[in-house]
Amino acid sequence: MHDSLPTDSQLCHTCSSVDFAAYFQPPNHGEVYSESSIGVITYKERDLGSRASIKHKGKHCAFCYLTYMATDAIRFNVPDDAIVGISSFCWGRNRGLDGTNFDATYCIRVIARVQDRGPVGYIQLFEDDVNLLGLSSHFRARIPREVGFDMAKARMWLDICRTCHDGFCSTSGQKPDEPTPSPQPLDLLAIDLINMSLCHMPHGSDFTALSYCWPATPYLTLKRVNYQELFEKSALLNNMNELPGTVQDAIKCARELPFQYLWIDALCIIQDDKDHKEKQLRQMDRVYSCASLTIVCAYPVARGSSDPCDGLPGYRKPNKNRERSFKTVGNLRMMVASPCADEVIILTRWDTRCWTFQEHHLSRRLLYFTPTQVYFQCLCSTFCEDVVCENVNRTAYKAPGSTLWSPKAQFSVAEDRNDEWGEWKLSRAPLRTVPYMMASYENALRSYTYREVSYPSDILNAFEGVKAVLSEAMRTSFWQGMPENILAQALCWMLNGPFRRRRIRTPGQPIPSKPLFPSWSWAGWDSRVDLNNYMAINTYQSEAEWFIVNENSFATRLDVLNQGETFRYSQHRPAPIEAFLSKIVPRVEVDATSPEWRDARILACWTTCTSFLIDGSLHSLDIQHERLWPESANYAIKDGRGVTAGCILLPHDFLETYGVESLECEFILVSRSLRQRQTDFQKSLQYFDEMLYPLRDWCTLNIMLISRLEGYKALRVGVGIVHEDAWINADPRAAFVELL
Repeated sequence: MHDSLPTDSQLCHTCSSVDFAAYFQPPNHGEVYSESSIGVITYKERDLGSRASIKHKGKHCAFCYLTYMATDAIRFNVPDDAIVGISSFCWGRNRGLDGTNFDATYCIRVIARVQDRGPVGYIQLFEDDVNLLGLSSHFRARIPREVGFDMAKARMWLDICRTCHDGFCSTSGQKPDEPTPSPQPLDLLAIDLINMSLCHMPHGSDFTALSYCWPATPYLTLKRVNYQELFEKSALLNNMNELPGTVQDAIKCARELPFQYLWIDALCIIQDDKDHKEKQLRQMDRVYSCASLTIVCAYPVARGSSDPCDGLPGYRKPNKNRERSFKTVGNLRMMVASPCADEVIILTRWDTRCWTFQEHHLSRRLLYFTPTQVYFQCLCSTFCEDVVCENVNRTAYKAPGSTLWSPKAQFSVAEDRNDEWGEWKLSRAPLRTVPYMMASYENALRSYTYREVSYPSDILNAFEGVKAVLSEAMRTSFWQGMPENILAQALCWMLNGPFRRRRIRTPGQPIPSKPLFPSWSWAGWDSRVDLNNYMAINTYQSEAEWFIVNENSFATRLDVLNQGETFRYSQHRPAPIEAFLSKIVPRVEVDATSPEWRDARILACWTTCTSFLIDGSLHSLDIQHERLWPESANYAIKDGRGVTAGCILLPHDFLETYGVESLECEFILVSRSLRQRQTDFQKSLQYFDEMLYPLRDWCTLNIMLISRLEGYKALRVGVGIVHEDAWINADPRAAFVELL
């Protein structure tokens, strides 16, 4: 890698007139600036021409070359007619722990505009050239080592985090003074990196873990047949060639850090021992929360493709992606800045897998090996190979979108925390109100179900770690992936993909297995799921009583928050619940994690029901809203007069599957909601005919469309919204339903 000549004499006419040094210096007092709609402040704005012209001039002009590469590095298809502009931008600012501002670092911001907006890239000054301008080296550019990652940097980053971050990174997602530390994993097997064999890791030991995607081809894993062998000294050293390159590299990397113990799922869980496997899967929250560091192997492969698993990218082998675009402009060396870790990771298979979702959110420190470079992320900072960042405080400001930006770094000073730029945080810290519980669960569910799992039966197993932390934070049990205390709202999830049950589909066999999970749980559907997105709500009130029933027909009444009056809308006197559930166990005597209860699949509902007509009419809410649900149609729910009393998302061919043009459908009442109506967009959405059904607080009911089986048994088909008056006018009756 070398600087291919261009000097200040090799600048185009436009660039020759630019004072580039000024772009890296703080603005003068009172200097004119521009502020975008999202608060981005820039100075010295200047257009350089169309992207096509920049590309052409870049063959001879050093700065045009950098500018074109800055737009080319962006994760978007930028049209050639986009107008490329530059400006001076605050990339980062060091400051004291009390928030006192120190020196600010400015860079050149490059934007490729299409209709006044567009993607952004950055050009940064080399650390060795800052003395020419009397500037600090903080946040400046440097070249990664071509031959592979220098592990001394990883050791330094880990040491900085441990010694300078005041305990903020000691427990995932919590401040040092919060009283909910992550419990240590129990009976954990690990790789002893001194003896190069498996061992029973001493309780509370310091260890690192590996997060990766399994290869498609079989390799050495821990099984009952080789259990004793792999505990013998040097067993792994002797069997190293039977391990994929990623596992081999992880072992070598962990020894260099150095750690004595390394946890890798394939070698530390007995893969053919059901009891051991279940026990370990249920403590994934402890494993990744307590690991001092998680080593991440992230390859950029197409979604659905297999991971090469042939080593940690950039660890030992040279990679052309580690090369950097840099030039000399005048007497200053400049380099195109790399994207932040999240922008790199989003292109990898690792970021599409269900198992790695919990590993990402549970880990307090991550060492990402990517083809671009190695990144270190903790709860306070990001470090990487091509930015000088080791001597800045944890409270330093890093601009959103810059190389060092990390939504995971939640413990910087408060004024820089902006949820619009951040991400959902998984923490054991108590969630004290229903809206906070709903928001945390909604974010987890939405992000998780957009990922993939190789084996359909693993969809809840891979959620175990997240569930354990949410269960503690929400102070509730989970049933089939659903939180008990906000169950009435959690049941209102919507499919954002195909209406397809989750089954085992074996190649060559036309008939798949029966559904693996209940219809009332999102886990029962092989699709993306959204909650509280179809209609935004402030809060809800349950309008039913809920019971979970195990395979031995024992039932327990669930503790659902915000319980309303179950039969407020029914004129018919209901029979006692004991007429339907004869073996009811007090809730305090039930452990949802015990073998007899943890796989309970019947959700019994004591509620009201009635019927409405679906005649194929579609109810349009808003074009923007409809784009969120491309594989669904928003059907109108009609009352007895043919008036639209509500609506429901169903498959486009819903009526065709029944061979009818209209259908009288049975609905059960789940809950009622207090809508959010803060924004103009929320106010514009009409879920029913407001001329005949006037809008008021608490008038929207969440109703579940069911398909009856034998007796009281039924399947969930979908969840929709209906006006309270329409429900009352439909003469609802008391109903007991067992959802399967």
